[in-house]
Amino acid sequence: MGKKFKFTGELYQSNIRVKTENNKPDIIKNMSNIIYSHTKVSKGLQYSLIDNNNSYSVTGIGSCIDTDIILYKYYRGKEVTNIGNRAFGDCTSLTSFIIPNGVTSINKQAFVNCSSLKTIIIPDSVTSIETQIFQNCTVLETVILSNNLMSIPIWAFGNCKALKSITIPNSVTSIGNYAFRDCKALPSITISNSVTSIGEGAFSYCNGLTSITISNSVTSIGKSAFSGCSALTTVYYTGTISQWNSISIGSSNTYLTNAKIICTDVTING
Repeated sequence: MGKKFKFTGELYQSNIRVKTENNKPDIIKNMSNIIYSHTKVSKGLQYSLIDNNNSYSVTGIGSCIDTDIILYKYYRGKEVTNIGNRAFGDCTSLTSFIIPNGVTSINKQAFVNCSSLKTIIIPDSVTSIETQIFQNCTVLETVILSNNLMSIPIWAFGNCKALKSITIPNSVTSIGNYAFRDCKALPSITISNSVTSIGEGAFSYCNGLTSITISNSVTSIGKSAFSGCSALTTVYYTGTISQWNSISIGSSNTYLTNAKIICTDVTING
């Protein structure tokens, strides 16, 4: 038998801090390598077979009463690869949720209205998340996204009023409509160099947003993408003024276009 570990509740990007039997801290870099304690893995969750009965989706809270849920990588000998539609929606007592490596997709509204959820880490095995996944998680402060995520969908983090930090990974190519609407505590955001489009209303009413970095990969910014961003003063653009002027920018984006825009060759509105 290998080492046994006890979960301590401290979360890191793709790591979990654990304590070994001699009570010394250790870091496990791959969540799939953790040997979960049978007393710590959340029990009573609901599951359904998917993928021609080859894997499972977790579909609901079931009889589980945990507020800090640890989802195990396997169920009945098969891998858990999906979190289903609205699986934990309206679980207002849920404060944390550990997703194991092996989960590849999270369906729409999976955590919608989880009004006590503070931190979430999405492992690198996840390639897709669906609409409204964390909408109205009003105390959610920190999100760490999968480095293999392809897009941030519509209303993904809408009304996450406490969100203070998020990094958009280089795998993401599009930010959906209203993805971060009303994220009022977000002070800054960096649009990664893989993103080509920012959707309608994507950052609307993020009135704590003071600066944004936009990559020269962006070709379109939707209508009202930065509407209501009254504190926005500085835009850092990684391309030239000619490239900036070639971006298709929708209407109702005056807080963006009137900000100080620092290009690689010149500053606009400076």
